[in-house]
Amino acid sequence: MENIRIIEKEIDSNPKATNNEEKLKEVIACYEKAIEIDPNMAEALGNLGRIYYNTAVDELQKVNEIKDDKKYKVEKAKLKAIFEKPKPYFERAYKLEPENGSFITALRGIYYNTDDNAKYNEMDEKFKKLSEKKRDYLALEIKSKSLAWAVASCSSEEIYQINILQASLLAMKR
Repeated sequence: MENIRIIEKEIDSNPKATNNEEKLKEVIACYEKAIEIDPNMAEALGNLGRIYYNTAVDELQKVNEIKDDKKYKVEKAKLKAIFEKPKPYFERAYKLEPENGSFITALRGIYYNTDDNAKYNEMDEKFKKLSEKKRDYLALEIKSKSLAWAVASCSSEEIYQINILQASLLAMKR
């Protein structure tokens, strides 16, 4: 348990610390051991899920940089499997702490990226019920602890000309 506290402190002070492959393996092993000891440790479940989620987001960022539409679609389809990996950890953590905004936010992103519309809509409704202050706090927490995040945009004229889906895809590619 002490190892997890040390690792969490290091990650909080340097979110990119898990970029080191050996350090990442050590962190994962510690969280897995903690979950083995206490399967109801929501914090360890969420943190392990976050590691896998960050990996998926990093891959998503790489895919969004692909200019060739056919290659983009092929690689985007592969991402679903990568986003599946953090899902069971966050689902278990959420079951233990259903009011935890971090778990709601992560599951919302996972369900969006795995095209699970029903579950995405459920988490989106829960997300909308979080207070504005809590959402702002979560945005800062996610930005500080995530390996990657991005904001994309397109003009209203582009949306009108090519439809919202294509405009969203265009914005993500930029």
